[in-house]
Amino acid sequence: MSHVKTFTRFCLRASGFSARQTFKSIAKHYICSSRDLQLENTLQQLDNAFCYEPHYIHKFQKYIKPGDSFSLTDDFEDTHCIRITSNGETTFRSAFGLIDRDDDDPYPFEREDFCIIRLIRVALLEPERGIALITLQGGDAKRTLKLMLELLRDDDYWTKKVPDIPCSDRDIFLPPLFLQLGRRVAKLPSTLLRPAESLTAQRAPFAYGSSAYVYKGQLDNIPVALKHPRYDTSMPEDTQDVQEEYTRRECLMWSPLCHPNIIQLQGINDNFFNGAPCMISPLLDELLKIIKASRRKGEYPETAQLNNWILDISAGLAYLHSRRIIHGDLRADNVLVDKNDVALVADLGLAFFADPNSWLPNFEAVDGQPSPWHAPELKDSLDRSRPLERTFATDVFAFGCVCLEIYTSHPPFENRKSDKTVDLRPTTPLGQTMDERLWEIIGSCLSDSPTDRPTMVEVFKMISLLASEWS
Repeated sequence: MSHVKTFTRFCLRASGFSARQTFKSIAKHYICSSRDLQLENTLQQLDNAFCYEPHYIHKFQKYIKPGDSFSLTDDFEDTHCIRITSNGETTFRSAFGLIDRDDDDPYPFEREDFCIIRLIRVALLEPERGIALITLQGGDAKRTLKLMLELLRDDDYWTKKVPDIPCSDRDIFLPPLFLQLGRRVAKLPSTLLRPAESLTAQRAPFAYGSSAYVYKGQLDNIPVALKHPRYDTSMPEDTQDVQEEYTRRECLMWSPLCHPNIIQLQGINDNFFNGAPCMISPLLDELLKIIKASRRKGEYPETAQLNNWILDISAGLAYLHSRRIIHGDLRADNVLVDKNDVALVADLGLAFFADPNSWLPNFEAVDGQPSPWHAPELKDSLDRSRPLERTFATDVFAFGCVCLEIYTSHPPFENRKSDKTVDLRPTTPLGQTMDERLWEIIGSCLSDSPTDRPTMVEVFKMISLLASEWS
C-alpha cells in the first residue's frame, strides 16, 4: 500500500469492472481496518488520498456496504476530518497533508496550523473526536505535537487561537491527548530536542534512583542536570525499548508543565549516553541535602524558611492536581531548591493522569516495599498483594510526610511504633516547634482515612493564609 494515494485516484477516475472492483476491495479493507491499530499507517495514507480532492469521498461511499458510512464531517471539510461508521460504531480519522514534510521545511504552516487548532478545539469540546487527533501519523503527528506543546505552554497564544475554551479546561483535557499521540507515534516535539554537541557531562553520576542516573553537565555552557535510564546497550533490546518508552512518557507528562514550583524540562537528547536518551533540567540543590548539611554543622534553617518551603511544595502539588496529575512519588528527595531558596517539585517518573471524565480512582501497579511515605490504604494494598491505588489523597498524605521530613531531617514516623498516627508537633534538631495552626493543617493531611484529608488546593489556600506572618 506504499502508493495508496496515486492508486486510489487512478481507481476513482478509471472506468470498467476491473478498476471498480479493485477500488471496492480497497474500500472494504479501509472499513475493516479502521479500528485496527496495526494498520494506522495505511489509514493515514488513505486519508491523504482525499486531502486535496475531498469530493472523491462521495464516489468512495458507493462501494461501502449498507449500514456503513465514510464522510467528511460538516464542520471540517478543509481539515479532511473523516467520520467512519461501521457495524454501528463511529470513529474519526484526520490528515493534513504533512506526511512528506519535515520540521526544516521553510513553508510557514499557517494553513496547517489553523486546521490542527480546529481539530484540537473540537476534540476538547467533543471528547469522542479525540481519536482523530491521537491517530495522526508521520509529518501530521510531528507538527501537531509541536503545536500542542506551544499551545500548552503559552496561555496568551491559546487564548488568541481558541478563545472559547478557557485555559483551565485546556490544562485538564489537552495534556492526556498530547501524551497519547506522542506515545503512539514514539515521537517528541522537535522543540524539545537538543543536539549532542551542545551538551557536556561529568563522568560519574552525582545522584541516582532505582531506574535512572543523574549527571552534572552543561547545556550551551549553562549548568544542567542530565537524567537518563539505568541501562546500557548490552541489555536486551526489549528492555531498552521499555526504558526509552518510560523516558518518553515522562517527557510528555513533564514538558507542558510551567509553574514556579515545578522543575522545568529544558529538553532531551536521544542518544547522548551511549545510545540512551537523557532529560535535561536546571541543576539545583536537593532540599534534603541542604537540611542534613546544616544539621551536621550544628545549625538548622529558621522556621520561616522551613514554612516557606512547605508553602512552595504545596503550591507545586496543588498545580499538578489542578491539571488532574497525580505525582505518585512525593518525598523530600524529590524536592529541589533554587538560588533564591524557592522549593520546586521534581521527578515525575511515576506521575500519571487521573481520568478527567470520572471520579473513579486510577489503579497503577508499582513494584516495591511499603515506605513511610505510603498512605495507610497503600500499605493495606501491599499487605493484600494488590496493585497500589495511588490517588490525589495518597499524594496529600505524602505531602504531610514531606513536611515532617523538613522539620526533623529524618524519614517520617522514624522510631515510632505506629506510623499511622502522629501525636506531637514535629520539632527541629534545635528545638524549634512547628506552628500549631500549620500543624493542624499538616495533621489533617496525615489522616488515616483518605476521605478525611483535605484536597491539595485547600491545603495550599490554608497555608497561604498563614504565610503573611512568616518573616
